[in-house]
Amino acid sequence: TLCVQRIQAGKLEAKKEGRAVRDGDIQTACSSACGSGAIVFGDLNDVRSEARAGRDNPRGYEMLEEIGTQPNITYLVKVRNTAEADIHKA
Repeated sequence: TLCVQRIQAGKLEAKKEGRAVRDGDIQTACSSACGSGAIVFGDLNDVRSEARAGRDNPRGYEMLEEIGTQPNITYLVKVRNTAEADIHKA
């Protein structure tokens, strides 16, 4: 459910303060527990959000996107040793 209670609490807090929800206001349980910052939650419609930056990252891909599933989760491919790959190209 991506922590519906946390999402609603974040939206309510922003509403009480008379403002829109800001990037980073809402943290799901998994994103707050992830010490490495590998899990990011946010508004993909906000072009300045951290979540959108992950979606727009050239290393980003979505599972089964080629069949039109339109997933909401973006994965980043692992960075390999590019120096070693450059040696083999020469």
